[in-house]
Amino acid sequence: MTQTRKASKDAESGAASDPKEKQIIIESDSESASSTRDIPSDNPLADMSSETRNQIMEYTMKKARQLLQQEEPETATVTDRHHTTATDNNNDSDNDEFYDMEPYNSDDEVPKKHLMDIFKKPSQRADYHKNIKWVREVLHDMPKLNTKNWYAWNPKFIDAIEVWPEAMKHLNGTYKTGSIKFDYKLDRMLSIIMQGACQQSGPDNINFAISRPKGSPSWSLHQFYHHLEDLLTKADNITSAELLRQVDNIHMLNGDVRKLVATIRNHWARAQQIRHPLWRNSRSRRSSRKLESATHTPNA
Repeated sequence: MTQTRKASKDAESGAASDPKEKQIIIESDSESASSTRDIPSDNPLADMSSETRNQIMEYTMKKARQLLQQEEPETATVTDRHHTTATDNNNDSDNDEFYDMEPYNSDDEVPKKHLMDIFKKPSQRADYHKNIKWVREVLHDMPKLNTKNWYAWNPKFIDAIEVWPEAMKHLNGTYKTGSIKFDYKLDRMLSIIMQGACQQSGPDNINFAISRPKGSPSWSLHQFYHHLEDLLTKADNITSAELLRQVDNIHMLNGDVRKLVATIRNHWARAQQIRHPLWRNSRSRRSSRKLESATHTPNA
C-alpha cells in the first residue's frame, strides 16, 4: 500500500511538473518563432541561430563605420583655401602667391626651400630675377626686330624663352589672363623686354606695331606677340606679288632681246646677199661678233 501511495504521489508530482515544463518549452518556441517570423524565409539568415545572426550584424556595422570614417573630407590645405578665396584680379598680393602645380611625390628627398618654390608663381621664386636677367641679356645681343627680319628674329626669340617653361606657357597662351596660374608680374616683365627688343627708330622701325590706342587695355605677352606676328607677316602676300611682277618684267625683257637678235641676223643676211657688209673695219667686226655671242640664246 505504501508503495502504491508513493507511486501515486510521484505520478501526481510528475503530472504537476509537466505543465511548467510544457509552458517553458512553449514560450521558448514562441520566441524563436517570433524571431524567425521577422526574417523572410528566402533570407540565408533564417536558417542560422540567433547568436550567429548577431555576430554577422556586428561585423557588418563595424565595416560600415570604417567606410564612413574613410569618406570624411580631409582638412583644407593652403591650395584648397586659395581656390575658394582667389579672385580674377591680377595683383601681386600674398594671397595670390600659391597655386596648383603637377602632383609632387612627398617621398622624394628635396630641400625644403625647393619644395616651397614648386608651389609658388614664377615671380615669387628665388630664381626669378636670375631668369629675367638672362632673357634680357640674350635679347640685347640679338638684332632689333624691324619690318624686314621677322623670320630671322623670331626663332632666336623662341630659343631664348623656351628654356623657361613658365614663360613659354605665358607666350603660347596656355595660362589665360585671370587664371589661377597666370603670373601677371612675369607676363608684364616679358612684354616690356620684348618691346625693348623692337627697333623704334630708323626707316624700318615698328613703332606703328607697338603703339596702341589711348585708353585701350594693356596686352598680355601672348596678345602682343601675335599682334606683331600678324602685322609683320601681313605684307607677305604683297611681297610675293611684287616678286611675280618683277619676274614678268624679266621675261618681257628677254623676249625683247630675242627679237633684237633676230632682227640683226635678218639685216646681216640681207647685207651678205647684196655683198654690202654692215661694218667698215675689223674692229667693228669683232665687236659685232661679241655682241652676237653675248645675245645668243638657244631659243632664238
